[in-house]
Amino acid sequence: MKEVLTKIFNKAFPRDPFFDKILAVTLSFEGGYTEKDEPTYKGITKRTYEAYAKQRDWFIKNDLRQLTNEEIWEIYYNEFYLRPKIFTLPKEIQGLIFDFVVNSNPIVATKELQKTLGAKVDGYIGNETRDKAINYLRNFGVNSFIVNYHKRRKNIMQNAVIKDPAKQQFWNGWMNRLEKLKETYKQ
Repeated sequence: MKEVLTKIFNKAFPRDPFFDKILAVTLSFEGGYTEKDEPTYKGITKRTYEAYAKQRDWFIKNDLRQLTNEEIWEIYYNEFYLRPKIFTLPKEIQGLIFDFVVNSNPIVATKELQKTLGAKVDGYIGNETRDKAINYLRNFGVNSFIVNYHKRRKNIMQNAVIKDPAKQQFWNGWMNRLEKLKETYKQ
């Protein structure tokens, strides 16, 4: 895994080694720069970057490709991992939730998590969601979670294609992503 981090960032960040590992997995699916829906670099949209930069009082760069690896790490860590409280969940499933948050948004990913767990569906990770996750893993295991959570994620993707047929072009990539995540996180 360290080789992946080195390849992606040209160095490993010591701040949170566990997060570094799950970020490396997700970044392996995120491309470089694109303008398909909106300007995006390494999975970070211009809108997300600008909102975060304003919040942190950063100088706003015109080109996302000017983001440093440290800035990319910080945005992912704070906006996609800490803010939605993924860090409070069992470590065995954090990478799966994080990837869905990055690929969609925190509310959608969390609601699907809560449906999978049989928790109150409000789109926010709190004590009930955490406790349900612990109990689910204790009773059914990580592999069962992966199958059920990915069914929900696949359904979201199918609905996205139905709503916007132009997204069919992403279908094979999305399915490959789910399969690789399953292989990475299964136990």
